[in-house]
Amino acid sequence: MLDVDVQNFFDTLDHQICRDLLSKRVSCGVIQRLVGKWLNARARGRRRAT
Repeated sequence: MLDVDVQNFFDTLDHQICRDLLSKRVSCGVIQRLVGKWLNARARGRRRAT
């Protein structure tokens, strides 16, 4: 059995790298902006919680 804390992985992942990889795979600007907003909201929510 493997126990992994995936939530902390995404908290420490560089969001710019995620956006760059996404732009190579997804050509729809609407989806790219949606994911970008989700990443920003997630980062802001984490800062307030600490």
